[in-house]
Amino acid sequence: MNTGETLSPQSNNAEGSTPFETDQTESMNPGQVQEKLSALEQENEELNKRLLRLQADFDNYRKRSRAEKQEMVDYATIELIRSLLPVIDNLDRACAAAEDSPEGLFDGVFMIARQLKELLEKEGLQAIDCKGKPFDPQCHEAVIREESGEYPPNTVVDELQKGYKMKDRVLRPSMVKVAVDNDK
Repeated sequence: MNTGETLSPQSNNAEGSTPFETDQTESMNPGQVQEKLSALEQENEELNKRLLRLQADFDNYRKRSRAEKQEMVDYATIELIRSLLPVIDNLDRACAAAEDSPEGLFDGVFMIARQLKELLEKEGLQAIDCKGKPFDPQCHEAVIREESGEYPPNTVVDELQKGYKMKDRVLRPSMVKVAVDNDK
């Protein structure tokens, strides 16, 4: 081998080993080479076992995370349903009272509607305020456009169906009537 010759780790000499391996193994007898080979094979086997354990641990972690996430979603739903049970109870009472006294049904339904709205507001539901406000396509869905002397153009004149948002996310846009320019 020439001393000026540069070999990459991938290039092999005549015996099929890298220069580094050749330097170490030239001074070893065949028994030492066999011991070194056995030690490297054992180390390789241990590293493969360790890799398999790490892969299994990661798969278990992923499954556990997915299960915990689903459990959180299920628990949140359970809590919402649990808080709606009194509303259902009051609806049942109102229906039973309607058989005896139809006049009380009207008041009962209004009280239940108020109870349900308060419960949902407590959970973060907000009605979108729109009448007299500038039209916002993020919160409003214009279904009618009409001329108006009372409102400036591109202003919500009337709300046809109430819209709702939860925190900052629109759940359902308000269906609205929007004022247009009188000149059109």
